[in-house]
Formats: sequence, C-alpha cells, structure tokens
Amino acid sequence: MWQYNSDLFSQETIERWLDEYEVLLENAVNNQSLPITSLPIMTSREQHNVLTDWNATHKEYPFNNTFIDMFTECVKKSPDSKAVECKERSLTYKELDIQSTLIARQLLNMGATTETIVCLCLERSTEMVAGMIGILKSGAAYIPIDPTFPDERISFILNDSNAIGLLTQSDLNIDFL
Repeated sequence: MWQYNSDLFSQETIERWLDEYEVLLENAVNNQSLPITSLPIMTSREQHNVLTDWNATHKEYPFNNTFIDMFTECVKKSPDSKAVECKERSLTYKELDIQSTLIARQLLNMGATTETIVCLCLERSTEMVAGMIGILKSGAAYIPIDPTFPDERISFILNDSNAIGLLTQSDLNIDFL
C-alpha cells in the first residue's frame, strides 16, 4: 500500500511509479548479479512509448524553399501573430517583415548580393532577429559577432571577413574599418 499527497501527485503518476517499482523488483530478483543502477525500471509498454511513439517526429519539409520563403508564408498566414519576443518587446510577423525588409533594402543599396557578407553585432533583441532576416532577404550571408567580445577581436573579425557592412546598435560604439 502506498500513501501519497494527492495535491502533489496524480493517481496516474503514482500508478506509473508502482509499475516501475514492480519492474525494478522483478529485475532485481531475476538479475541479482547486476548493480541496481543498471536494472530497467520501465515497463515494455513505457519503453515502447518513450523510444518509439514519442520519437515519431518525422515531418516532411519543403526542401526547395528557403528560410525567407517559409518566413514569407508565415507572414501571409498569420500577419498579426507574435513572431518574436525578447524581454518586454515583441513583434508580429507583419512588423518583423516590415523591419527586415527596410534593412534588406538598405543593404541592397549598399551593394549586398549573394556573394557578400554583412557582419551582425547586436545584443539579443527583436532587432537582432529583424537584422538576421533582413540580411538574408538581401541575399547576403551574415557573420554574427558577440558584442561582448573585446574590441580587438571585433576589429579582427570585421577586417578579416571582407564584409560590406556592419549592422549594429549605436550604443555599442563599434567602428567598421
């Protein structure tokens, strides 16, 4: 007989624990030479559930679509749904699309192409996500730079990358050489 606090545990949880305890005891009796840490506690039903049913996560993805294609589809399907949230700030898919498109246009005016790189040095924020998407919309690739890196490291990355630009925050005081 087991007693338990029903405010803390559901009957289903306790029944599962009892089944696991029974499995453990049976395996301990049948495999006395094994250390207790190597004895199974899951029933065959549970093992199948965990290893097979819960892992049946295969999903077909459209391999012909780019990230931007899939993002655009989300904007069309749910323009007013929350797309990104960081701290107290959030953006809908429509707002994120507008911000990222403005960034992409500016980068295209700077000469961004599929052959160019843009450095991205922003603190984690909704603006960082808009920047990443904007760079991808322009066709360019991006190199993320952690704003907490020492100035010498940031300068080295900027110079070594041959980037056409740096997307950053004004309060970070990073000069693009």
